[in-house]
Amino acid sequence: MSKKRNGVIKIISYLLVIIILVSLIIITNKPRESTVVETVLSYTILPIQRGFNYLRYWILGYRDVFPQIDQLEEKVAKLEKENDELKQKNIDYDLIKNENIILKEQMNLSNKYPEYKTLSAQIISYDSNSWQEVLIINQGSNDGIKEGMTVIGNEGLVGYIKTVFPETSQVILIIDSGSSVSGRISKSRESVICRGELGLKEKSQMKLMYIPTDVELTIGDIVETSGLGGIYKKGIKIGQVEEIVKTENVLENYAIIKTSVNFSTLEYVVIIMD
Repeated sequence: MSKKRNGVIKIISYLLVIIILVSLIIITNKPRESTVVETVLSYTILPIQRGFNYLRYWILGYRDVFPQIDQLEEKVAKLEKENDELKQKNIDYDLIKNENIILKEQMNLSNKYPEYKTLSAQIISYDSNSWQEVLIINQGSNDGIKEGMTVIGNEGLVGYIKTVFPETSQVILIIDSGSSVSGRISKSRESVICRGELGLKEKSQMKLMYIPTDVELTIGDIVETSGLGGIYKKGIKIGQVEEIVKTENVLENYAIIKTSVNFSTLEYVVIIMD
């Protein structure tokens, strides 16, 4: 490409020289008055000369511009590569950050119940339908998991181990419509029953039943496991009273509790191994 450009430049230069010489000869050999020939030359040859000059400068300019374009393309490619590397570093950083948060929360959870031996597990699926509220976790019989073990989250009770496989386990949630938890009101220590209901599970709520008539239940009261019934360990937070419903029969009064665990955002759990 450079040889061709140089050839073109030389031809243009020769033509310009010839045109200029012809113009000078005509002008110097004629009187000072403008002739028809001079007029024609001024309107034809001079614009052509300007055009050749412009073309020459254009070619010479681009001869310098092309290398600059190549350099710019190299810089852009380099910047794009650096940008991709920075994006990957940010992704790796976020993954490490999330893992550290999970590990920290799991450690805090284990510290809440130092009297128990625990094992953390990740939720790998959540099956919610009209019949059951079930979690599948990534720990099974190979890890020492057994049926009936209590499962807790960072804020409180999650459920219990229903079925165990070598590598995974099935967890029945406390908000399942067939689930009942023996509880007690923290401030009065009175026993109650927390039951899952179809119309409440989507809001992570349960029905609090069999409230003693002499108990002054108030909004915000904490309900925890009583340890009775042989399924759940004692003293694990279930939730807090959100609504109190009174009926004509005082024995049928009940309350709605909001579970401590938000099941829609639950990502990991801890199993009490004792």
